[in-house]
Amino acid sequence: MARSRTRISFNALIITSAFSRFVLGKLVAIFIR
Repeated sequence: MARSRTRISFNALIITSAFSRFVLGKLVAIFIR
């Protein structure tokens, strides 16, 4: 149980970092325009 739980949290962390990078890219594009 613990192992799967840590794996899920790790995947969530990767997804959140990728999403934040995507949002930052959008904001930068808006500022460049």
